Amino acid sequence: MTTSLFDLFKIIFGIIASIMILIFVLRYAGDFKSFQETSQEIKIVDNFKKAAEDVYLTGDPQTFYDFSRIKSNLSFSGLEDPPKIYFKSGNTPIFTPILFSPSKELLITKAFLNYGWWDFATAVAVPQTVIIFTPLELGQENLDIMKSITDIFQSSIGYSPNISFGLCNGRDIEIFSDGFELTNSLSQQNRFEKCTARLQDGFKLVTISANCDAGFVTKGVCIRPSHTFIAGSQSQYVYKDPLDLAFLIIGNDKKDVFGVTEGEKLYKYKNKIYSQSLFIAAKIQAERLSLISFELEKIKTETEKLASELEETECRGIYNEISNQIYISLSYLTNNADSAKENTEEAKKLYDEIKSKNCIRLPSDIENKFTCAAFGFAEFRSVSEKISALAKQDYFDAVVADELKQNLELSKQLYQQYKNMGCD
Repeated sequence: MTTSLFDLFKIIFGIIASIMILIFVLRYAGDFKSFQETSQEIKIVDNFKKAAEDVYLTGDPQTFYDFSRIKSNLSFSGLEDPPKIYFKSGNTPIFTPILFSPSKELLITKAFLNYGWWDFATAVAVPQTVIIFTPLELGQENLDIMKSITDIFQSSIGYSPNISFGLCNGRDIEIFSDGFELTNSLSQQNRFEKCTARLQDGFKLVTISANCDAGFVTKGVCIRPSHTFIAGSQSQYVYKDPLDLAFLIIGNDKKDVFGVTEGEKLYKYKNKIYSQSLFIAAKIQAERLSLISFELEKIKTETEKLASELEETECRGIYNEISNQIYISLSYLTNNADSAKENTEEAKKLYDEIKSKNCIRLPSDIENKFTCAAFGFAEFRSVSEKISALAKQDYFDAVVADELKQNLELSKQLYQQYKNMGCD
């Protein structure tokens, strides 16, 4: 009897021990599987970040399919500091400027704005996308808007996935592989009606009309000169450049749980990184334009030396006056660019006077240095400083955005003139 109870006890204890061991094994297996999934997600996201950085630096497009191995949905929060990519088990910061629309399969390309003295670049990571245009008026301004958008995405041609373009006229949609085909087709159109066609996933509707305002369209974005509207939102978004439009279009009218559109969030993110970069670049450019002051210091020293070696003649007086004008110019440099320019130009006139007299001449490249200094001290530097100040202001303000746009275009022209003179 005693033996039977003991055997029964052993059986019960064995069952309990087995259950505990089984629970431990199952829990460990579950934790290990979860750990594996988390490790895989982290590795895939890190690989994506590296691919985006490579494209940003080299400009060579890459396809990225590894997100298809992640079971959970990805999201991108550009307005956090730093911006983050979120996945099931956590998040990771991404420091490369990027137009990112998460999906299982992506093409990563590079888009940029070039002002000569400053480039703003961003990686573009988007799934298969078709940008559908409906230009309700066919004026040149609207056609230029369309071309500026297609130019931003041209680097995706020939890849899969890619960004292609289309036209929607009422219920009819026509799709093209690149902007050139689209432009050719537009020349054959007489008028467009609002797009009422059923749009597939990945289609981004872009209506272009002088009549765009909040509520003008029920899908996509609506662009008029200087302003963009997103369907379902009462806000308006000023745009300064094609990248503003690109971020709004790719984000489009999809809303989060708080009712904020992806287009708005991407637009704000773009302008945050854009303004930070522009502020620094414009400050540096203004300082670079002052570097020729070191050359003027050398000219001042040289003219003083020549004057000391000459007898009391008209030539000596002119050399002394050149030196004096340079001294005054340099003293104005930090607080009065226009005066610095005037005194530099006066020194150049005095140098021209030396050439017409029987005086010892300064080196031949000095005249060009005077010209470069006068140009750089005045309008170009003034515009650079104005751009730097505007970069810190509210990019939602239409007046600020328009003034910034005008000054950036002017800076591009001034830089080309500066470069053509051999000054850069």
